[in-house]
Amino acid sequence: MPKYTFEEICKTIKTDDGLKLKDRLHFHVFNENGAVNAKDLADKKIDKAVDAGICKSGAILAYGGFANYAADKLMKMTRNKRVNRSELNVLIEMTWDAAKKANDFVDAKIEETI
Repeated sequence: MPKYTFEEICKTIKTDDGLKLKDRLHFHVFNENGAVNAKDLADKKIDKAVDAGICKSGAILAYGGFANYAADKLMKMTRNKRVNRSELNVLIEMTWDAAKKANDFVDAKIEETI
């Protein structure tokens, strides 16, 4: 396993394959290809859909910026000295899933309006 610098983890690496636990956590929190960024992009998509009147404001509560439990836990986990493997894997999967659900919701609402 190669050792990466924090800068490489945050900017140049495209996937988390072969990373150590702490590096994998930093990848998903700080890298543009990580799970937290995917959730942030989905939140922005929900906000735009609400502003455009495509869906109601409750979508922000259900899928948007107020539904960030897993992403927030990942952020807080960066402060820990040790990372629990199973907790990390579950939170990453939950964050990807939340982003996918938000994107699917907006896409379905857009299809309804067309």
